[in-house]
Amino acid sequence: MHVLCDRAWIARSEKLNQCLELQLFNRDCEQAETWMAAREASLEDSVDGSGDSVEALLKKHEDFDRAIASQEEKISAINGLANTVCACHALVMI
Repeated sequence: MHVLCDRAWIARSEKLNQCLELQLFNRDCEQAETWMAAREASLEDSVDGSGDSVEALLKKHEDFDRAIASQEEKISAINGLANTVCACHALVMI
């Protein structure tokens, strides 16, 4: 009986860890999507034909490049978390 209880406890713990990984992945994806949508809106505003100078548009482009570079680590982390979630899902399917 004790062994069965231990196995059930371990299985439950693994399932909860998988759920946590999935929730963290979903949270990070939502944050990334929000960030990208804000940047997309900013870029659309940049090309609205309002007569912005070339210098202003170049500055916006450089700012955008810096913003993307600053997000690369977070995107890599999301990618790693996606791989973990996929691996866990594959184990559940076995």
